[in-house]
Amino acid sequence: MDDKKKIPLNADEQALTEQETQAVEAAKEDAVAGADEAPAPKAKTGKAKKAAEPAGETADAPAEKAAKESEAAGDTQTEAEKKTYKAEKLPPKPPKSKEQLDWEAARREKFNHTVWQPILRPIVVLVVICLVTSLLLGLTNMVTEPIIAANTEAEANAARQALLPEADSFTELDLSQEYTNVSDIYAADNGAGWVVDASGKGYGGDVPVMVAFSPDGAIAGVTFLQNNETPGLGKKLETDKSFRAQFTGLPAEPISMGSIDKIASSTISTGAAVSAINAAIEAFNTEVQGASSGAMTPEEVRAYLLPGATLQAIVVPAGAEGVQPTAWRDDATGDIIAYGEAQGVHSTVVAAVAVDPDGAILNLWLDTSGETEGFGAPVQSDTAFIESFIGLTDPQQADNVAGGTLTSNAVKEAVANVLAVAPQLADAPADPAGGTENTGGDSSTSGTQTEGFPGGISSSAYVPYPGEGDTPLAGLSVAEVGEALLPGETLSRIIVGGPAGTSQHWVSDAGNYLIYGNAEGIGGHVAVAVAFDEDGAIVGILPDVSSETPDIGGLVPDDADFMDAFIGETDTEGIEPVAGATVTSEGIIDAVDNAVRAFSEVKNMPISGEVLR
Repeated sequence: MDDKKKIPLNADEQALTEQETQAVEAAKEDAVAGADEAPAPKAKTGKAKKAAEPAGETADAPAEKAAKESEAAGDTQTEAEKKTYKAEKLPPKPPKSKEQLDWEAARREKFNHTVWQPILRPIVVLVVICLVTSLLLGLTNMVTEPIIAANTEAEANAARQALLPEADSFTELDLSQEYTNVSDIYAADNGAGWVVDASGKGYGGDVPVMVAFSPDGAIAGVTFLQNNETPGLGKKLETDKSFRAQFTGLPAEPISMGSIDKIASSTISTGAAVSAINAAIEAFNTEVQGASSGAMTPEEVRAYLLPGATLQAIVVPAGAEGVQPTAWRDDATGDIIAYGEAQGVHSTVVAAVAVDPDGAILNLWLDTSGETEGFGAPVQSDTAFIESFIGLTDPQQADNVAGGTLTSNAVKEAVANVLAVAPQLADAPADPAGGTENTGGDSSTSGTQTEGFPGGISSSAYVPYPGEGDTPLAGLSVAEVGEALLPGETLSRIIVGGPAGTSQHWVSDAGNYLIYGNAEGIGGHVAVAVAFDEDGAIVGILPDVSSETPDIGGLVPDDADFMDAFIGETDTEGIEPVAGATVTSEGIIDAVDNAVRAFSEVKNMPISGEVLR
């Protein structure tokens, strides 16, 4: 005890200890005093003594009890003192008055009526309802989602099966890239073909389409799925069999709006349909055929515009607005190629323009790929629109593409920029950095334009059409065609940059001309060799409809009345198509018309050294 450190008591604790000690001492004194006053008990023996022993114990008990009670009294007094001490430090709160109680009740009532009932309670109820509803919807979705997905896939497979009846089952291909308007490509497991899921932007939203391709790469069928186009107009895409049928048999090449029969009063929906099919064609060529729709080089573009030319790069004069800094000139003919630009709706529109020394447009190549899908973007592949520029010196006289007016106007502005600077390019200095290039023979490019060309142009995978280059027309070489239409005459090739819609141009030693015209048929290219006399009257034609339906379009050349209607004419006005083979016969008429329009241009062009005997 002495070695342990004693903790000193504070004043209050010391006072309490002294009081407790005094209480215990007082209790002991009282007990002793009581014992002295009590008489001494008599001595007992035997049983009495034994009985007295407990009594003695009992006699001592009051003293001990008193001491304990005194000690307990001291404890009680100590607790009371503690409470008194605390009460002095923290006085009790006064009872609330009636006014205070009434005010608190009124405040609670006001809160219930102004905040809880009108604001918080509805919010809490709605939150609870939303949570419960979301939980129920989530559980329902977990149950129904696999069922819905299975039903959707079954419907899609049924549509694919309808397009390719020979297919036994389909497997989805892994695409090499992401496409804007193409979602999936499915291959028939037995090699019957492929089906591409695509869409185009229509009047009421996306216009979904399935396009089937046969093993030889042609379109095997088209079906338009449910869309939100206008009932009775664009909605007809889903039900108009004749509209869908015109795509069947076409090669996997971009389709222009000018080459198809549109749904009446539904230009926007028709444009969306063509845009969707073109998207499917592009993806098919890239993923299945292994031929990208891009990769046409600037050299290929110039070869298309001025085939057979030797081009010298020239410097565009400073300050030429809307014209790229390098142009090209054929010093032998004076023809030039320049690249015009103008702002379209969403992008810079580029026009590569071939111009003769008199300022007339020889040929045109466009890039409108950055414009609106289904509207401005298809302008670049609209054959009728492009051909309307040929021979003009004022591009404002060209037609517009329905549904793509703003983009069409941008094209006209880009072409006008080239024509404005063309006279200065006749004497422009050479650009040593560009050098020279020979564009070779006839054009071997066609199709949609996207990248590779200045501004982003390219060409799709291309299949030469009859009569182009070394490809025979109706199975005959150029010499054999010349002998059939202009017997005994020697042909010399004419050097000419185009015109659009024609591929070969020859003049005979007798002053007659042979021009190959081409156009689109129902199954692909329709080509016609047209022989003219020196005044431009048609003296003979030889069509090639090998791409057309054998029992329908393929029989058009056997219709003597139709074929004879061209002889002696200088244009195609008034020539009626063949009933039952309208698309093919109209293709022949268009091909002949292209040759007729080219005649006035090629008759004054120089000839090359290539001679056919």
